[in-house]
Amino acid sequence: MASQNASLLLPTICSLLAISFLSAADDAGVMSKLASGLTSKPSDWTGSDYCSWTGINCDAKRVTSISLASKSLSGTLPSDLNQLSQLKTLSLQQNSLSGALPSLSNLSSLEKVFLDGNNFESLPSGFFSGLTNLQIFSISNNNNLAPWTIPTDLTQSSSLNSFYASNASIIGSIPDIFGSFPSLQNLRLSYNNLTGPLPASFGDRRF
Repeated sequence: MASQNASLLLPTICSLLAISFLSAADDAGVMSKLASGLTSKPSDWTGSDYCSWTGINCDAKRVTSISLASKSLSGTLPSDLNQLSQLKTLSLQQNSLSGALPSLSNLSSLEKVFLDGNNFESLPSGFFSGLTNLQIFSISNNNNLAPWTIPTDLTQSSSLNSFYASNASIIGSIPDIFGSFPSLQNLRLSYNNLTGPLPASFGDRRF
């Protein structure tokens, strides 16, 4: 009976190991593209052991944090950055990164995103979709961005605490979605081209 149970478990174990291996391989591929797309990157961003690179934290070869604030970086980000499915923190503020921002959609572990003080040029549709654990998002001082509106799929981030998007080329009206964020304490939308009335969901809230 024990040997029969073991034989039944073996395919499951092998499947889980294969998934883990493939996931780590996905991370390796994305990190290689990230390294190739950046200029003036840290000097130790060489070789295949991306978990040992400056600013990178991993758990079992899965990237959980990219922290490269104020590193004089330029270049672009890979379009498949959201394949880093265990990413919790993306900190790239105060650099000179440019080009289109990749979608962060479905990064359900992502909690903190700092993109402020760069030269990004556009946000894709669906950028915020599936960010169910997002707490802090900052994209202020990206005045090269193409005009964009605050999307309603941001409501999926019900744990949102801080949203900083001053001087970020936002246009249109502020959507009436702020009742979806019971923990929201900080909201910065100055120096944009917003129009229309303040949303009713602001109510008596103080940001």
